Amino acid sequence: MGRVDANLADDPVVANSALESEGELEVATGAIESAPYGIGVRKDSPELKAALEEALDRLVADGTYASILAKWEAEHGSIFD
Repeated sequence: MGRVDANLADDPVVANSALESEGELEVATGAIESAPYGIGVRKDSPELKAALEEALDRLVADGTYASILAKWEAEHGSIFD
């Protein structure tokens, strides 16, 4: 409806909202607190858990993780501070 005066959300979500708002929104402050996210996997899915861990490790090792953070200007949210 175009009537948003303020928005409180995860830092990357807020940054993306500002980017997509064509100048209508701006980020008033940075992250309040950083916390890692998790991926829920059923206990009876050890193969899936291992595959996800390996994929995430590769993203970090080959620099993709850092590139994604940089693309979205979210380096401050890195779990490797």
